[in-house]
Amino acid sequence: MTVTLRGMAWDHPRARNPLDAVAAEWMRVQDARIEWDARPLKAFEDQPLEELATTYDLVLIDHPFVATAAKSGLIAPVDDWANVDYLEDQAAHSIGPSYASYSWGGKQWALAIDAACQVSAVRDDLWSLLQTGPPPDTWARVAGVAEALREEKNRVAVPLNENHAYCAFLSVGVSLVGHKFWRPGKAVDPGAGVASLELLRRLAATVHPLSRDADPIAISDCMSRTDEILYVPLMFGYSSYAREGFRPHRLVFGDAPRGPSGVRGSVLGGVGLSVSARSAHRKTAAELARLIASPDVQRGLYAR
Repeated sequence: MTVTLRGMAWDHPRARNPLDAVAAEWMRVQDARIEWDARPLKAFEDQPLEELATTYDLVLIDHPFVATAAKSGLIAPVDDWANVDYLEDQAAHSIGPSYASYSWGGKQWALAIDAACQVSAVRDDLWSLLQTGPPPDTWARVAGVAEALREEKNRVAVPLNENHAYCAFLSVGVSLVGHKFWRPGKAVDPGAGVASLELLRRLAATVHPLSRDADPIAISDCMSRTDEILYVPLMFGYSSYAREGFRPHRLVFGDAPRGPSGVRGSVLGGVGLSVSARSAHRKTAAELARLIASPDVQRGLYAR
């Protein structure tokens, strides 16, 4: 009897297209099927794991869910369905701290199949018309540019819905005072916290009105389909938008702006692939998960 798996992704070509491509190849040689559902980015960031792991065999999760995954018993530890050599290879070759972000309590809870962080984005064709040199490199200049363009048809934007305003608060805070902004086990540095909020409040008053309720997908789509947005200082980057032909206009990504601390960096994003502990087909689900995260697939079919 053919096994049918159900998987939950998130609703963007960056997520769906690689998964569909790998699944199509896998189903050609297996007596099994996979049906992928997808939820909007906001649900990917917020939807309780309990609603997903009881319905789906494979679930794409964001790394803040890892503690819940570990303590709830809803997710099968990767250590139970991938051998030591496989995990060591994943740890050695994942980008930055992506692999480590799915570790908790000495076990691995998802495989990092997508890496992301907050970056800047620019429409080079529009920016060059300003004749003001390169895009902003510091938060002070970002604020000045946003103010100068507030009444123009090409404006600065930044995603400021609840989740992404919070991520921006953290990244700006670290740029202001470095890693002492939020030490493990301590509260956020009060002075730097206020300064970060003040900068974001200043930006919120001048950026494109879409910013207030937008996530990076909404901003990127507007930026690549219209001429309303020419620069974004901080949002999670989607490499699809840097490819010719994906949208009418191509985005160019760069580093996040820097602040007085000299520390340049931003909040980690990305996606982890997990197997539900409630799955009736855990062995088959694990087989597909290992394939999706495998080196040959990640640098080949998945990337294409």
